[in-house]
Amino acid sequence: MVWPVVRLHVRPCGERVPLLVDRDIGVPLLLPAIYVMTALRSHAANTIAQQLAGVQVLLLWCHAEGISLDDRINSGVLFRGHELDGLWDATARPVAELDKAIPASLRSSRNLVRLDKRPSALTRETVGNRRGAVRRYLAWLSERRLFALGHQPDAQQTYRSARDELLRSLEARSTGQGRRSQIRHGLDDDERRALLDAINPASEANPWADKAVRQRNLLMITLLLQLGLRRGELLSLRVEDVDLQKGQVRLLRRPDNGRDSRRRQPVLKTQGRLLDLRSDVIELLSIYILQVRAAAPSRARRHGFLFVDLRTGRELSASTIEKIFHRLRELPGLPTKLTCHVLRHDWNERFSRTMDEAGVAPAMERQLRRYLQGWSSDASAAAYTQRHVTARANEASIRMQERFAPARSSDDE
Repeated sequence: MVWPVVRLHVRPCGERVPLLVDRDIGVPLLLPAIYVMTALRSHAANTIAQQLAGVQVLLLWCHAEGISLDDRINSGVLFRGHELDGLWDATARPVAELDKAIPASLRSSRNLVRLDKRPSALTRETVGNRRGAVRRYLAWLSERRLFALGHQPDAQQTYRSARDELLRSLEARSTGQGRRSQIRHGLDDDERRALLDAINPASEANPWADKAVRQRNLLMITLLLQLGLRRGELLSLRVEDVDLQKGQVRLLRRPDNGRDSRRRQPVLKTQGRLLDLRSDVIELLSIYILQVRAAAPSRARRHGFLFVDLRTGRELSASTIEKIFHRLRELPGLPTKLTCHVLRHDWNERFSRTMDEAGVAPAMERQLRRYLQGWSSDASAAAYTQRHVTARANEASIRMQERFAPARSSDDE
């Protein structure tokens, strides 16, 4: 059988194109490849990969059930109700479990390796993304078939009715399944103090021995804390994006950068923006650029990215960032789930408190947050403001309880 797996293809121009390939021979699967090139290519590489992960589950489920997807699409006899239930159940399971459902006669003679590193209980977001991807791919396949029917009005009408019924059935089944994602919070005051102590180059708690590494990591974590950046935004910064004279840093989208040797190129997920910096942050940037980074191998000067591996001069990778936070998570006083994204939540919670203290109107607060975080709408803010909203709601509840508390009788005294 063909065992589909998502692989990232880097074109000579630097474009990153995820493709669904046959794991055993590495050849892209034809229809998913056409789908990527015609329907998904305008999206970011990570988004394309998420869509293909749903297509991967669809193809594996079809193999497990002995269903020829091509035959179903071409004949117009799409899926029955119980089959759709089984498909939707498969979208909520890790890929490794789908392997167990494939008959032994259809398996490769080779030992199969785990293709999916997701936890055994997938989050609702992951399940929802998979189901949306399956529905969009089936809609695309059936649209191609409609076009191929040409000038056959009766056949087209019959096929269109079956297709519309399929899509309606899938939509009706798209209710939540899977575990809820754990609500992320920022740091409390003690954790924040412990983190600031750990990244202080002069602190005994600092886990790195090399002075230059200490200075680089101090700057990176300071930018995450002070600006609420995503990991990709931090790693995509270039030296030319920093204006030490004006005290500003510019965040720009540069997808498919041919000068970036990292296979999975970090890019801005949202809109670009120009941010002002406090004087102490500017000083950290100046020390790092003019002293620490300048002493790195010459490779660093050729690619121009701000944060580099100080031993090789290569662009700093996402895995190195993860190693940095792994070291920090081992320190006393710091949360065991500390990540870049936790610091982004921390920034948003501190921003909410700052706006409350300044008496900024909610509408203006939303506009300011949208710009500073690079969001095009307010929808993304909900996940980052939940802790602050919960605290304010409980404060309001306590005030109401105190205001409307029934008078206590003398027997209670």
